[in-house]
Formats: sequence, C-alpha cells, structure tokens
Amino acid sequence: MCCKLGSLDMEPLCVCVSHDSCLTVVMPIANEFAPDVVLVSSGFDAVEGHPSPLGGYRLTAKCFGYLTKQLMALAGGRVVLALEGGHDLTAICDASEACVSALLGNE
Repeated sequence: MCCKLGSLDMEPLCVCVSHDSCLTVVMPIANEFAPDVVLVSSGFDAVEGHPSPLGGYRLTAKCFGYLTKQLMALAGGRVVLALEGGHDLTAICDASEACVSALLGNE
C-alpha cells in the first residue's frame, strides 16, 4: 500500500509499505507531523472488483474502512475524504460505504 505522508521541500513524500509496516512505521511517523486535519484523495482502483487493466488489486472494501479509521486517529477525527475515482461502480460504492461507516463510528 502507498501512503502519502506529507511533503519535503515541496515534493510529495510517498512510501509503499505492507500493512504491518504501515502500523509500526508509517502511522508513528504521520503522528510526528501532528496534522490539524487529514485530507484524503480517495481513489478506489485498488478495491477488489476492478479488472486488471483498471486496477486488478484485491483490497477489500473493509480494508478502506479500516484505513479511514486509522487516519482518524491522526487529527482527532478531522478527516476529509474526496472521491477521486474508480471504474467499477459496485466496488466504488462498497469502499465508499466502508469509509463513511468508519467516519460515522459504525466500523
């Protein structure tokens, strides 16, 4: 998974990591930034259901909800999600629903 952490000299700072590394490395580093708000450009090409040429990854919708919940811990729950896209309507709806459920505390 790739996480955009911020910027360094106006260049985006991105790292691709495993789930465990995200929890033990990326999230502690993100906490160091102490953000007032977290802005997320939510592209759902990685959610399962997209054919290979359009994504082909197998992240579950539940995973997107989980990641949203993790991000909520960074700025006292102040998270803004903006739908970026995706190509499979059912997959986009499932992932969006999981993210909104997490934001509402239903996850």
